[in-house]
Amino acid sequence: IYLDENNRRFIMNFKSSFKSLAEQLVKEKKFDKAEKVLDKCTSIFTNKLSPYGYYDLLLADLYYKINKPEKGTKILKIAANNYQEELNYYCSLDDKYLNGMQDDVGRLGALYQEVLKSMYANKLNETANTFALQAYSMLEDRFAFNSTLAGMQNRDAQERWYANLPDYKMGLLQFNMYLGQHI
Repeated sequence: IYLDENNRRFIMNFKSSFKSLAEQLVKEKKFDKAEKVLDKCTSIFTNKLSPYGYYDLLLADLYYKINKPEKGTKILKIAANNYQEELNYYCSLDDKYLNGMQDDVGRLGALYQEVLKSMYANKLNETANTFALQAYSMLEDRFAFNSTLAGMQNRDAQERWYANLPDYKMGLLQFNMYLGQHI
């Protein structure tokens, strides 16, 4: 199913409303009602309809707050798989196509990082490490950031290399550095 920008915003607005209601119910300690709201949201707006993204990470966090970690974990794993597939796609493109995609690539790195942070925060370290290693390996295979830096003699050479990177590679290098801290 193709969803244009208006339909994607429509779905995000609905998810935001469900999230706000669930947050209020959590504040009021009405965990059963909050779970029903979250369940309704995830049953209407499935990953198949609209791939899990930022708002879904917030829903996952609410599942953890109401002591339903299995439901939160399921969302986080699906979101991480989505981001890994998107990273696979970007890594498959030639540099000439990536040059105009720095915003998309940067957004991906930031969102992937958020899902990993959420996994670590919720004690899913092994799962997070698996995703981090997979992404790190893919970036190293495609762009050779670490081997390039390791082959440089001094910091000045590294700084010149970094300054000349296209924007999309800078974003991916920063994401790669984050991943390197977790493998």
